[in-house]
Amino acid sequence: MFLFHQILLFIPDKISEHNYRAVGSRNPERSARVKSNRLRNKCKQTAKEIGLSDTKYSLVKWSEEIESNSAYAEALQSIKDLYQTNDEFRFEVQDSTAAALRCMENGRRNGDGEICGSTSREEGIDIAEGAKYLLKELAFLNALSNIYEHCDRFVCVYHRPWPVLEKYFGGLYDNAVKSNLGFVVFE
Repeated sequence: MFLFHQILLFIPDKISEHNYRAVGSRNPERSARVKSNRLRNKCKQTAKEIGLSDTKYSLVKWSEEIESNSAYAEALQSIKDLYQTNDEFRFEVQDSTAAALRCMENGRRNGDGEICGSTSREEGIDIAEGAKYLLKELAFLNALSNIYEHCDRFVCVYHRPWPVLEKYFGGLYDNAVKSNLGFVVFE
């Protein structure tokens, strides 16, 4: 049986502006805010539907809790250094970013909800800008236990496999296993 005391929901509102900039959004701040508000409302509705009280979960407040946190700043610098010095990590971050941005761009054009599998780089997508999102997300996950009290272990639940995250947690890029971080695909 899985027991928990608190669920921390991460809605990537502020940092997803990088992705919207990367695909050429005319107003990345608004696009990120609207999409995040929809997801936030859906999470709250789902929590209510399954009987999860407001005291059992909280939403990460990026601007207030993360951006100015020294543990996050240190983790972000470490991730940026790894990105600059480790070719495999940099390539796989760019590859993962390209796939996500292409799906995002396809969704913006077609309104479809397909999951894109190919990771070919597309014209008109700014991979370097989009990679900032993933680097910030990894830094956040790495700094969690230093930001939130009693958050010694954290499991990242995602809707599909995410090799770069799984390899990072396993220490395959920097020989530092993140034993306090886990990953599970929830289908």
